[in-house]
Parts: sequence; structure tokens; C-alpha cells
Amino acid sequence: MSSRAGAAAEADWRAARAARPSNRRSMRRTLEHRLLIGLALVLAVAGFAVDRLLEREFVDLFDQRLVGLASAMRTNIEQEPDGIDIDLPADLLLSFRRDEDADSFRLWDDAGNELARSESAIGHALTRGPTPLDEPVFETRRLIDDLPVRIMRLSFLPALDSNDDGKPVVFPADFVRRPVHLSLASPAGPLVAEIWELRAILAAIAALSLAATALIIHRGLRDGLAPLEDVRNQIDQLRGSTLGSRLTLPDGASELAVVVDQLNALLTRLSTAMARERQFSHDVAHELRTPLAELRAVIDIGSRWPDDPALASRFYEDARGACAQMESTVNNLLALARSEQGSDLLDPTPFELNAVIAQPGAAQRLRTVARQPGRRR
Repeated sequence: MSSRAGAAAEADWRAARAARPSNRRSMRRTLEHRLLIGLALVLAVAGFAVDRLLEREFVDLFDQRLVGLASAMRTNIEQEPDGIDIDLPADLLLSFRRDEDADSFRLWDDAGNELARSESAIGHALTRGPTPLDEPVFETRRLIDDLPVRIMRLSFLPALDSNDDGKPVVFPADFVRRPVHLSLASPAGPLVAEIWELRAILAAIAALSLAATALIIHRGLRDGLAPLEDVRNQIDQLRGSTLGSRLTLPDGASELAVVVDQLNALLTRLSTAMARERQFSHDVAHELRTPLAELRAVIDIGSRWPDDPALASRFYEDARGACAQMESTVNNLLALARSEQGSDLLDPTPFELNAVIAQPGAAQRLRTVARQPGRRR
């Protein structure tokens, strides 16, 4: 009976294992995926912020160059009583070549009349825009052949002209100073190329960081969850015939001590229950062997003299007694099993031992029990 129960338990275990979904994801892989997704989001946000900051820094450096160029031009533009005097030095004019890669400018008076401009195509395409006085305004536009151009617009009051001796020129009493409007442009292709090169470097750094972190996370989780994997393998090796074994706590896994202790306690209860079942089967077989032998002997003897009513009545009485004994034995064993499980408490009552011994076949049963191996005589 116990072997059948063990085989049934083994079959149930194999069926449960075969019924496991094949697409179940492990806890380690789930943690890896979530950590990598979180890290990728953090790198994306950090990369976007760094890209914005560095792009702003590159653009500011580019704009500072335009501001310096405008300051150099402003010092060479003077207000005279009869108009605006523009005297740009040769080294400054070299910046405004006809090449597409050269800087360009265009200058207007307050009435909108063009005062000067560079000879490049970009210089022709520059337009005047409303700007506050002495506050440069920057923008990036595409003017010629869809090329990006960084434009600075500045409105300022030209310095008053002075004589060669340094004394200021006398202006009419009704003279009113008017601002001039300057538009400077510089091709932004190199700036855009540097920004995209910077973005490529940031993307490469982020990819390498993500790959290195993924490797670190993989190895860290593998080593960190190794004790849990060890416990899982120990549990996976358990069978119905190995319930007497116990799980061992891996080193460095104090968090699993409670789990391992509880599982070992469960194994102890299972092992005890299996041992109790085997003992119960053994006791049933042992206790029923003698009554069954008596019943068989009665049947064999009764079959030899079937025509004798007195013997038949005696045989029936002996058979009824053997059946009653078996029934009593089974009831006693069941009551004992229930009492061991705590579901049925025994109520001890006094009885007459002589009456029990006087029962038919009692002496024979007692002699049989006494002759069993391991019994004290």
C-alpha cells in the first residue's frame, strides 16, 4: 500500500512538472529586463539633458563670435552731420568674402535705406527685423540652397564723429540721432556638424554604458540569486522516496533561512505522515492475518462436512467471530490513526481482561503474537 502511495505521489509530481507553462519567465530575467529598461530611460533622459546643455554651449560660443564681429564693426561706424560714415578695416573685410562659407552682413539706417552689405549671396538675402536697441537677437534660418545660417540682428546708435584732433564734430541744434540696424550672418553648417558629432559620441557612450551595465547586472543577479537557485535545485531533486533528506542553507543567504526552515519542517511532517501510513499498512496486514487464517481454516473444515448441521452451526459461529474480530481490529486501527492526527480523542474505559481472553480463538491469537520476531517472551 505504501509503495502504491509513493508511486502515486511520484506520478503526481511528474504530471505537475510536465504541466508547467513552458513560456514562464524566470525572476532573474524579469529583474534584468526591468533594470535595463529603467537604466535605458535614465540614460535617455540624462543624454537628452546633456545634449541640450552642450548644444546651448556650442550655440553660445558661436553667438559670441558674431557679437565680437558686430562690436568690431560698430566701432568703425560713426554718425556724421550729413550721414553715416562706414570705414571697415581690411582685416575685418576679409571676414566678408564672396564665398558661401564666409560671414555676411547688411546695414540699414532707421528709414530702411541700405547703407552697406557684403557681396556674398547670403548678404543679399538678409532682411531687417525689429529689434530692441543694443539687444542682439539671434535665430537660425535656411536662406540659400537650404543651408543653415546663424543670424544676429542688432540696432544701435552710432558713435558721434570726431575731428582728427579728437574734438567732437559740431552738429546742428535740431539734429536727432537715429539708430542703424545691422544683420550679421554666419553659415551654421560647421556648428550643426559639431552638434551631430557630439550627439553621436553621446549615443555611443550611452550604448557602451548600457552594454557594460547589462553585463554587470547579469553577473550581479546571477551571483546574487545563486543561493536561491541552489535552494530551487535542491527542491527540484526531491522525490517521494527522498522525503527524509533536508534542504541546506547556502552561504551568504541569511534571508532564506526562514524559507529553508519552513520547508524542512514541511518535509519532516510529510516524512512522518508517510512513515505513519507505512506503519498503518503494516499493522493492518499483521492484525488481519490471524483472523483471516482462522476464517479460511473454518471454511476449509466446513467444506469437508457440509451435511452435519451441528458442525455447520459451529463453523458459522466461528466465522462470525473471526469477522467480528477483523471489524473490531479495523475500527481500533482507524481510531488510533484519528487520535494520532488529533481528530478523535480516545475515551479510555475499564474492561475485564478475563472476558477478552475467554473469547473464541483469543488464546491462539495471543500465542501467534508472542511468537513474532522482536516480541519479548
